[in-house]
Amino acid sequence: AAALADPPHFVIVKECSIGHLVHKNHRERDG
Repeated sequence: AAALADPPHFVIVKECSIGHLVHKNHRERDG
């Protein structure tokens, strides 16, 4: 069960990290 629960967690973290980077770049680009 733990093994099945881990992948979604990593995916969520990865998506959040990418979203954060994109949001940060967008804000910096808007200056």
